[in-house]
Amino acid sequence: MAQITDIVNQLDDVTASFNDVVDSAQKRMLNQVITLMKDLSIKDGRISPTVENLKIVNAIRGKLSKLVLDKKYMSGLNKLLKSFSDVQSEQIDYFKAQFGSKNLSGKYGLTLQMSIDNTAQALSESGINANVVDRLKSMLVRSVVSGGQFSDLVGQVREYLTDTPTSAGALSRYAKTYATTALSQFTGETNKLLTDDYKPEWYRYVGSNKETTREWCEHMTEKEWVHISEFEQIIDGKIDGKEVEIYKKTGLPRGMIEGTNTENLLVNRGGWGCQHQFYAVDERIVPDSVKRKLK
Repeated sequence: MAQITDIVNQLDDVTASFNDVVDSAQKRMLNQVITLMKDLSIKDGRISPTVENLKIVNAIRGKLSKLVLDKKYMSGLNKLLKSFSDVQSEQIDYFKAQFGSKNLSGKYGLTLQMSIDNTAQALSESGINANVVDRLKSMLVRSVVSGGQFSDLVGQVREYLTDTPTSAGALSRYAKTYATTALSQFTGETNKLLTDDYKPEWYRYVGSNKETTREWCEHMTEKEWVHISEFEQIIDGKIDGKEVEIYKKTGLPRGMIEGTNTENLLVNRGGWGCQHQFYAVDERIVPDSVKRKLK
């Protein structure tokens, strides 16, 4: 029988495995672009603002995504895409075990296929080009047109494609965030569809906390047991007498996706990159102390 911890651990393992692939791809991308930049014509340490140099930049742009999306990266991406189906099967098994068997055969196929297709497009050539490679190309073009220092350009490229303790490189930031959010939101969407079928009232907020975990998620994992009647107040940042910081632009706790409400909370959860999940539970397993406190 599928357990909540099994599903959560599977989500963590899948994203961690893909993140390793992205780290290798980003290092490879950095090394390749630095090597290719050496073909630029340079005079007195400055990049010559010539048509030939612009052609070299175009050639670099054409090679980069293909160099990054090698067999190792595509194998990692395919494993990520396969995990959508695996996780959904685990979720359906979990709900059947918790709330009784229903005929759910094929009911969530469209959601599954759309999520796989969107993720495949975002994390393959078109998505990587639009969100990483083209921005790098713009950086190179500016340096050529302005006749910038070659050493300055090398420093900018390294900064753009290198993870640091305080920030992630461009490929890492884009691909990891998209993969984590896409898989987590898909899991949340399936949870929401299943709860619409079974109509449970109690949930557990589960998942591992990390250094980057937001304040709202920290309080929610500490709270753990959540009744559907509490959704509105926790979205307002009020969690068991504690209040979290609200981001003025959205009117929501920091990190939450704009427009999050009681209807889509199960899908959006703590926001971009959040790996926590709401899982419906039978009221009988909710601690009596929690139920008394709610009353």
